[in-house]
Amino acid sequence: MNTILQICDNFSSYLSKKKLGQSTQQSYCAVLKQFLLFLEDNFGWEANQLLEKHHFRGYYLSLFLQRQEKNTTLEKKISILRTWANSCNFKLPTYYEFRGTIPTFDELRRLFNSAQGKQLTGIRDKLLLLLLLGYGLSSTELNRIKLHNIDLEKKQMFLNQNNNLEARTLPLIPQLYDLLQHYLQVANPSDNLLLNTNNQPLTEAGIRFILQKLLAKAGLPNYSPRDIRRGWLKYLSYREPIAIVLALSGLGPQMLKPMNYQQILEEWLHALSEKATEVSPF
Repeated sequence: MNTILQICDNFSSYLSKKKLGQSTQQSYCAVLKQFLLFLEDNFGWEANQLLEKHHFRGYYLSLFLQRQEKNTTLEKKISILRTWANSCNFKLPTYYEFRGTIPTFDELRRLFNSAQGKQLTGIRDKLLLLLLLGYGLSSTELNRIKLHNIDLEKKQMFLNQNNNLEARTLPLIPQLYDLLQHYLQVANPSDNLLLNTNNQPLTEAGIRFILQKLLAKAGLPNYSPRDIRRGWLKYLSYREPIAIVLALSGLGPQMLKPMNYQQILEEWLHALSEKATEVSPF
């Protein structure tokens, strides 16, 4: 049976064949050991088990969104992991979704509270923001939500596997459930959930345009949907274990043991809904 020590020893032997110095070998193996111990602590991974995409994604999330290290340090660690992956003949998943601008928590909260109004567009915009900020959906997922993905009777939302994300089933928390019912009555969509002012399916470009208007209304920078999603990942990972954050975001499989996703999402939405004058919990 493999152990972490054996895996690191094998890596050290590989580095020796590449004629790397002893100090370099030690620093490379230290990074690898840190990664493998992270997997043990956060996923219950054992050294004889296969590595999957979500294992690396969880580590990327930890590196890019939770810690305060220089980008050059983070890039170096991933470069070392890539060297190790090459020695094992497998390919690392990309980490592009974790890099880039991240709004502050107060900015997310201000944006969440910017969509108001009783007209159809105001209701739709609030629904869009609730799905984006409350559930961390990607713009592609927002664009592809169909009516058959929503089960009001069971109070569930089904997200199909797409855009390199896992299929998953998430609860309709009360705020989303009530807003959905209101929106469906007013908009009366026939297929796609989100519609533009011409009663046509909202495109990804349309989603970005609406977001730009809401950001401007809130006096915030022109963040992209991907920036907003990174913020969701970051601040939710402060509150919940990384494996749960990956499951909720589609970046990892849903948990095998029962998880109270409803409570997690409700508590997160409550944090977003708090008055901006209150002290940030992050």
